[in-house]
Parts: sequence; C-alpha cells; structure tokens
Amino acid sequence: MASSMLVAAAWQTDPGQVHPLDVSTAEGIGLDARLARLYTPVRAQRPVARWPMGRYVLELARLAAEGAPLGSDGSSPRWYIAITVPGPST
Repeated sequence: MASSMLVAAAWQTDPGQVHPLDVSTAEGIGLDARLARLYTPVRAQRPVARWPMGRYVLELARLAAEGAPLGSDGSSPRWYIAITVPGPST
C-alpha cells in the first residue's frame, strides 16, 4: 500500500562536511499533493528556482495522518535518500 511522505530535513554535503539546508514545497498549478510534492531549497528566506549543483541527503517521514507505526523507541520511522545534482555537461 502506498503512503504519503514528506521531507522532514535536508542537508547539502561537501567532502568531510554536512550543512543543514532549508527546503519548502514548490507550489504548482494543477499539482496534486496526494500524488507528489515538489521541494525547492530556500536561501535567504526565499525559494530558489532550481537545485544548485551538489550532493544532498533528504530525511523522509510519513505524514502524521497516515497512522504510521511507531519504531521501538516510540518515534516514527525515517528513511534517507541521497541525491546528486550534476553540473552542466561539457
């Protein structure tokens, strides 16, 4: 059964360093949030038009309304995904 997920936290990674990254949902005309949510980085409290080149780690969590089972420590389970945004082709 499919369930709705959200990005709970995000980080940009550099060799040997991890930097917290603010993200927000990108609202689109005709976008059905039940199907997918689009996220964009936020810089200086403003969403940016595209993700900059780099490597990112996103922490995913189920929506609270989904009734996700709790983990052994009483917290909701989390998943992590790594994403690489490549630079321009040469």
